[in-house]
Amino acid sequence: MAVVFAAAGSGQETGYGGSGFPETLLVAYPAGISAGHALLAFAFTTSAGGSGPGVLDTPAGWYAHPNNGGMPTGGPDRETMFAFIKPAVGTESGNLSINMPADGSGSQGGAFTRMFRFTGNVTSGAAWADFAQSGGSTVGSDASAEYTAVVSSVASQLAVVLIGLRGSDGVANITGESNGDFTQPVGTYSSSDHVMAIQTAAIDAETISGGSATLSAGSVPWASLSFAIKAPSAGVTGTVATAAAAQTFSSTGDVLVSGTVATTSAVQAFSSAGAVLVSGTVATTAAAQVFDADGVALVSGTVTTASPVQVFASTGSVLVNGTVATSAAAQVFDANGSVAGVEISGTLASSSPAQVFDADAAVLVAGTVTTAAAAQLLAVSGGVLVSGTVATGAAAQVFASGQVAPAATAYTVALTSAAAGRAFTLSQWRS
Repeated sequence: MAVVFAAAGSGQETGYGGSGFPETLLVAYPAGISAGHALLAFAFTTSAGGSGPGVLDTPAGWYAHPNNGGMPTGGPDRETMFAFIKPAVGTESGNLSINMPADGSGSQGGAFTRMFRFTGNVTSGAAWADFAQSGGSTVGSDASAEYTAVVSSVASQLAVVLIGLRGSDGVANITGESNGDFTQPVGTYSSSDHVMAIQTAAIDAETISGGSATLSAGSVPWASLSFAIKAPSAGVTGTVATAAAAQTFSSTGDVLVSGTVATTSAVQAFSSAGAVLVSGTVATTAAAQVFDADGVALVSGTVTTASPVQVFASTGSVLVNGTVATSAAAQVFDANGSVAGVEISGTLASSSPAQVFDADAAVLVAGTVTTAAAAQLLAVSGGVLVSGTVATGAAAQVFASGQVAPAATAYTVALTSAAAGRAFTLSQWRS
């Protein structure tokens, strides 16, 4: 899951209340905020009189860029750059309030502000460094704005450059950069001869550097803040091999293991809250395997095992996007909720003495089921359970459903058995 720009709030000129410090600066929240989204508040402050950079208090629950305080070279109104980040709670609306305290210099102040929303980001932490990798601050007074190189340590992050300038509008996309392509995901905001711009670039484990953004106003005072918004780590990007008694794999949004999991452990538990957990192969002789997903394919590849128990559970989509092959004593496949797709997108092959297949609404196995098992129980409460062929040498096969009597056409399933005492019950038909 990559970090992407999602939305921008309205830019506004705020502060200068007329009674001096402290001032309350307002930053409009963007639309579409959900819990976990990254919110980035950008403030370009000005002060009447005095010297030195402006000062802002970090709002509660937000985290300040460690290089806040950059001032455009020669800026006439103590222009100063600030950026703050936080993971959204999901209830944010209206305006964020930021306090601008008395700084011992100048009589009153204000700012030009704007907020941006991102998705695919890290959703928890307690410091700026938990959510972003900082590039730095760069200032100047010429016809092109530059930035501090941005270092990214993992894949799928988003490099960001914030630019503030004193002058007329007109900021071109950064050109001449290496390892990326900066573009402006939203137009600039300008007011009272002040301009705010944001540029972003997808970045993997690399450094994006060099280049500059041409300013149409010519040589004007400008400043920039750069950083990379972090994406959740992939965890392991190779092979996990262990004979341990227990293994637990847990993810909150991205691939946890991008490679192969091979183990003889007694227990394996795979859990995901939003994306493929294992992008590769799972091979084990474990006594138990539990695969659980909240919405998408949990294993994108092949599952092979000789374990006596396998449990596959899904609440929304394909659980195994590949092949399941086992000689296990029992296999239980269960899909619950509003299943949008199949449980197994491929082939199930087993010599186990018992197999149980259960689905609530959709095709459970889209392919072929072949087994020499003593029994197969296939049950469905809403749709075709097996869309393909069932071939077995088992003594019994039972197909059961709690739905209404046949309407027109029976399941398109070919049933064959080499056993003498076979019995078939077909109580679910589908038109």
